[in-house]
Amino acid sequence: MWRRSDLRQSSRRCSGCAGRCTHSFSHRKPRLSIFSFPRYWSLQAVKTDSCSLLLSLLLPLYFAPNARLYTWERNFMALYVLSDTHLSGATEKPMDIFGERWKNHTERIGYFFEKTLRTGDTVVIPGDISWGMTLEEALPDLQFLNSLPGKKILMKGNHDYWWSTVSKIEKFFAEHQLSTLSLLFNNAYKVESFALCGTRGWYSDSTNPPCTDRAKIVLREAGRLERSLQAGRQLEAEELLAFLHFPPVWGSFVCRELLEVLLRYGVKRCYFGHMHGQYNLAPTFEYEGISFTLASSDYLQFRPLSIV
Repeated sequence: MWRRSDLRQSSRRCSGCAGRCTHSFSHRKPRLSIFSFPRYWSLQAVKTDSCSLLLSLLLPLYFAPNARLYTWERNFMALYVLSDTHLSGATEKPMDIFGERWKNHTERIGYFFEKTLRTGDTVVIPGDISWGMTLEEALPDLQFLNSLPGKKILMKGNHDYWWSTVSKIEKFFAEHQLSTLSLLFNNAYKVESFALCGTRGWYSDSTNPPCTDRAKIVLREAGRLERSLQAGRQLEAEELLAFLHFPPVWGSFVCRELLEVLLRYGVKRCYFGHMHGQYNLAPTFEYEGISFTLASSDYLQFRPLSIV
């Protein structure tokens, strides 16, 4: 256990033996690490002379009261994101028809929530939460999310047909004791040093083809995003984080109206969902100084993505 490199030469006798031995050095306080700590509890690694035996008995008493110094505990609330859970507890909508990646996805979401989150943590779910057509149909899915660890902040996606007015949803949550669920809609939340802001957004693809109302929809979504970011500024957070269901930027598509709002408020990080089945892409890309991260559940293999 003791090596000569661990000892400091001295003309004094061994202080550990109170002068009753013939050692010509005094002991230096051992270098302790989490890897070497168990060795202090084993007599097999200790020399059998009287000095080492005495130390082997005293060291556990010295370090035991300070054992907490060698254990690490997270003392902050963590923040996660996981979009597009596509739960279907009360509807016939099996997601594995879209590929093996989706097999048993509800159970996997539950498993990774239990494994990753603690009670005080927060996870943002930016839309496409449940296939239920009404609040009543979505109730089993909402109850499932409510039962998982952490606070869940829900946003509206293009498939959330159950979504009603904020007042009706919040009343429904209260009636069914869904106490861990909140809504991000024209508002903001502060978690640690971050303000969480966002809206659904808009994107043109096969499920949302170009339409004559595009200008009206985009203007409405840009207004909602701005109101959310304004609310975030009032929280005096160190950083504004943006969450959208649709990507403001994807390939050649750019929703300039939403992008301008993000730039105007100095947003540096934006998280989005909606995109599925493209698993070989980099999770994050940058555009005009903003980092965009894909957080669709199938892309993340149903593990909540840690933001902090």
